[in-house]
Amino acid sequence: MPIDVDAAVEWFEKGAKAKVEKLIQKYTKRTDILDRAVSKEAEDAFKSNVVSDLAIAKRRAHLKDLSIDELHEAMRKKAPVTYPAGIEASKERYKRRVTPFLEEIDKIRPKLPARTADARSNVINRVVPIAVGLQNKAKALYGVGSPGRR
Repeated sequence: MPIDVDAAVEWFEKGAKAKVEKLIQKYTKRTDILDRAVSKEAEDAFKSNVVSDLAIAKRRAHLKDLSIDELHEAMRKKAPVTYPAGIEASKERYKRRVTPFLEEIDKIRPKLPARTADARSNVINRVVPIAVGLQNKAKALYGVGSPGRR
């Protein structure tokens, strides 16, 4: 039986939306957010993308004007609305990206030997072909390993 792509997309959507609370909890436990945001590495990355001393100065001033409590409160207030909206907006992109891989699994599965009681044999004979098939599919989709490409 082929993998139901629409069910996979529904699973992605429900799973991602269900994790909003966990996302908020993990985010609000972190106390290093601002320190990392104003770090030399973050500023270098920002500068390489924006290349403006004024933009960097404004960014630094705005970040220094925040408290960790303000960031955590913003996450608590905004994530339950904005995160599910983002998931909703990304469903079709997810479906477009995952479909070739689910189809590849559907092509490989009928060729696999039956499961055995031996875990090692199952991994070698069932997991490895799927992993290799998915890796080859990714290489083909993203042009890796083609002549003239890395």
